[in-house]
Amino acid sequence: MPSSSPEPFDGMVVNAMIPFQWKDGGLSRGWVSVRDGFIDDAGAGDPPGHARSKDSIILDADGRYLFPGMIDAHMHLFQWSRSRNAVDLSSCGNLRSLLSILRERMNKRDEDPIYRGCGIFIGTNLDLSLFTEGEKLDGRVLDRTFPDEGVMLQSVCGHKVIMNRNARERINVEWELPESGVLLEERAMEASWHMKMDTSSGVLMMEDAISEMLRKGVVGGVDIIPESMLKEQQAVLELMKFLPRLSTSVILSSDTKLNGSLRCLETWDDFMNAPTGPETGEVIFSKFFMDGSIGARTASFFRDYEDANSFSPMRSGDEMSENARSSLDRGLVPMIHAIGDAAVSRVLEAGETIRGPIRMEHVEAIREKDVPRLDTGEMAICMQPNFMGRWGMEGELYEKALGSMRLLLNRFSTLKKHGRGLLFGSDMMPLSPMFGLESAMSHPNRNERLDLSEAVEAYTSMARSFSFPGHLPFSGIEVDQRADIVIFSMGSQDSSLTLLGGRMVHTGPDIIMDIG
Repeated sequence: MPSSSPEPFDGMVVNAMIPFQWKDGGLSRGWVSVRDGFIDDAGAGDPPGHARSKDSIILDADGRYLFPGMIDAHMHLFQWSRSRNAVDLSSCGNLRSLLSILRERMNKRDEDPIYRGCGIFIGTNLDLSLFTEGEKLDGRVLDRTFPDEGVMLQSVCGHKVIMNRNARERINVEWELPESGVLLEERAMEASWHMKMDTSSGVLMMEDAISEMLRKGVVGGVDIIPESMLKEQQAVLELMKFLPRLSTSVILSSDTKLNGSLRCLETWDDFMNAPTGPETGEVIFSKFFMDGSIGARTASFFRDYEDANSFSPMRSGDEMSENARSSLDRGLVPMIHAIGDAAVSRVLEAGETIRGPIRMEHVEAIREKDVPRLDTGEMAICMQPNFMGRWGMEGELYEKALGSMRLLLNRFSTLKKHGRGLLFGSDMMPLSPMFGLESAMSHPNRNERLDLSEAVEAYTSMARSFSFPGHLPFSGIEVDQRADIVIFSMGSQDSSLTLLGGRMVHTGPDIIMDIG
């Protein structure tokens, strides 16, 4: 991550595949000229001689994609900046490999920044659906194996934590740890949020995380954090010398007087026509939970799981309506977490009584009869296409949990036709928007696939419009638009070039510029 403002790119990109207008449904080979942080000129084919002569930097994209900068409309950047320094358990397919990885980290404890900060060995990205040997993992196993160390394991979805007694004592929470050492939902999240770091370490971790974010072609998004971490986040952001475009959603833990910059929000048009956008890190949204996750078997469905009972929604419709109205009264847009069809149905029912913009997050399942209800009111849908790519194929998590219903999850094409807008985020699982685009285009149910332009629109135009006040929708690449641009090669998860406001915030090794 650069310690000062990155170098400006005043030049031209030629021979790129560009979506000039979403309505055309495709891409055209063309060129884009950038000057003073904005798109100065653009066109299909080859640039005319007079246009090319103005630019001293010429970049031949060699047929790569050129897209508007990706906006991750649902991420946990601040928390991820820390957890990505923990023990990565994503490769574990059995208990033996997991314990081996933990022991190896314990032998190098002086190199573990999380352990130095909080005295606990924290493992992340644990996906128990990958365990193929039927082994049992709980806090009692961790107690027996590591009697003198604090160990806390976080599931990849964040809705489940497994910890031993030593870890519970060191984070000093008030509640008693259950005998199993397994925590779900609010308790799991509360345990994770107790991972405290000093501000200087937090800045270094955030710089590193943002560097990877820009390498993935993401130039901004909505960071979701608990209210208890807001001051920590703001202290870190204030010390950063360079930042992407961020707005913040806060998971409120009490009835605070927290306010955003907007007032009297009654429609998404009020939001999009606001006179100015947010300062970086400004609180714009508030997040509420209606259910949990499929991995933890706490997403709320009308049917039972293949291996567990159904889970009831966490709030009644009246409670959800009150939460949303209270949020809107504070000038904050409510973001409502709903994954299972029972949770989604209850949010839609509550939404019919609410006057104002609402974002529903995830919507992995929805009943056919509930789809038309999206067209009433001001409901926008934020989905995570990478969930489908990671868990939606045959034999993966969705099938293990819900059987053949996997083909009816994440209905991208259907939901794009309803509500105020379909936007994409990653939930950091994984961060890469290219993986998300590929997942949206390769849904196992052909009827729910998006084409490339539709998927890119959800990650750019729609994500920007429903994440930042004062940002009207745009179409493709347009003259006088801010030069937030990414260039990708086919099949690559990293961008070849990322421009943020016309500045080169990431340059890949495959980029060659002709500087005259």
